[in-house]
Amino acid sequence: MSGEAGGEGRARAIDQLRFAADKGVRPAALRLARALEAGEGGADDAEALALYRTLAEDDRSDDDALRAEALYRLARMVDEGRGVAADSTQALDYYARAAEAGNPEAVRVMNQLLGPPPGRGDGKWGQTPLMDR
Repeated sequence: MSGEAGGEGRARAIDQLRFAADKGVRPAALRLARALEAGEGGADDAEALALYRTLAEDDRSDDDALRAEALYRLARMVDEGRGVAADSTQALDYYARAAEAGNPEAVRVMNQLLGPPPGRGDGKWGQTPLMDR
């Protein structure tokens, strides 16, 4: 397969993900956001950020792992200033929420940034109320 044909295939896949995401298919929205963040189909940090935010803030989610990953990826983009002005305070909130939801990368980041959570004997973030909301 030539590079051009591969590019057409990726563009078609992005279009299919976008169609499914527009119909409310949450796994497709997450895959689309990842692809856009990675620069597939034209890098679009703002669109990826919006998709992550929508997935992260949807409390109807029946897929906690999907929501936790969206929170983590949203935290990372906000922390790095991708698609939005960098905001370490907002990023920390998203990291904490992702860790509470069980995302292992967010747990690692929280442990690196803040050490073990208060009141936890296991030294790990996650499934612990971090702050009053």
